[in-house]
Amino acid sequence: MNFLFLETLGYESALRVSGHHYARLIARRGHRALSLSAPVTPFHRFARAQRETVRRRFEHHRWGFIAAGGGVHHYVPWTFLPLRNVYPLNQPWALRLAARGWLPDVEARLRRMRFTPDVISLQQLAFYPLLRRWPGAIVHYRMTDLMAGFVDLPASFHKIEDRLLEEADLISITSRQFMRRVGEHRAAKTLYAPNGVDLEHFARPHPRPSAFGPPGRPIVLYVGALRAWFDGELLRATMRALPKAAFFVVSPDRPPAEIAAEPNFHHVPGVDYEALPGYYQHALVTIIPFRDAPLVAPVNPIKLFESLAAGTPVVAVAWRELKEIHAPIGLAGGAEDFIAAVAEAVDRPKRVEAGEFLRGYSWEANVEALLERIGAIQKARSEAAS
Repeated sequence: MNFLFLETLGYESALRVSGHHYARLIARRGHRALSLSAPVTPFHRFARAQRETVRRRFEHHRWGFIAAGGGVHHYVPWTFLPLRNVYPLNQPWALRLAARGWLPDVEARLRRMRFTPDVISLQQLAFYPLLRRWPGAIVHYRMTDLMAGFVDLPASFHKIEDRLLEEADLISITSRQFMRRVGEHRAAKTLYAPNGVDLEHFARPHPRPSAFGPPGRPIVLYVGALRAWFDGELLRATMRALPKAAFFVVSPDRPPAEIAAEPNFHHVPGVDYEALPGYYQHALVTIIPFRDAPLVAPVNPIKLFESLAAGTPVVAVAWRELKEIHAPIGLAGGAEDFIAAVAEAVDRPKRVEAGEFLRGYSWEANVEALLERIGAIQKARSEAAS
């Protein structure tokens, strides 16, 4: 089968997210997998906090579809109009106008590759207009975030999601909390598929990253984006409370100046997925300093599973999803608890054994379940046609 993945983040990103794992494992099973990531626009040139990421995205656009590893081919489209939650860029016509920039190019490239999708797996709502081009394709909507929590997303995206929930043949959710948005009347076409981990990849011993310097100084690690959900003040307070520890933030985002100014702060702009386990394995603790906000409540963080697979303890701010999955990690109810838990992990280093917990969070199992549901949809369509 031909799978087309429509993502926010592309394979050039320093962050490996669910769509990348799905595409890689789908291709490994002998299917054809192509991936598009959110279009770049001339306005991205002004995104100073993500200068390196933007540079790579424009570079990948110029190259066209490229082999992204594991049998997956990836492309970054271009358009002239950004979509933002400001008038008039948040209006439905702005989405249609922006699509005029990237849609003909994408269609032409897919034709040249002789690629007609059998399955369209969509996470980035800006690509919704593309679904109309192949009405016979199975539409799989992957709900990984609560759209209402992103204040910078266009209002039109919420209406698109409403239509997509009705039109999709299959909806997968990373948290059961999303069922409130999906609706119980759609439960029959909904698949619970929480984020997962490649256990073998993160458990296999990796060398100490050169960025960490020589052994001796305790390492506290954060991996991920520095966006609205990230509590920079909590990180700063923790760094000041533990001046002898080195805090490493692996993120494609440029950290705020007040955080970067702390003497024990270190920023790594990006780490190749193949080398990422070494960062977890040679840290004493992984931290997840998120804000307590509606956007965060259903988050099922990949970094949690990756750290536990590497044997490294995790300290996180307690939010609803983490409480409900009963992860073997330290959950903090506030700043004081968070700092105390990190200090404990630094003062009394230990490794964690979380194999039993992690068996419920596998990319492989998710892909098997997805292919099974797609097979059932194909069978039902065939029987209806006959």
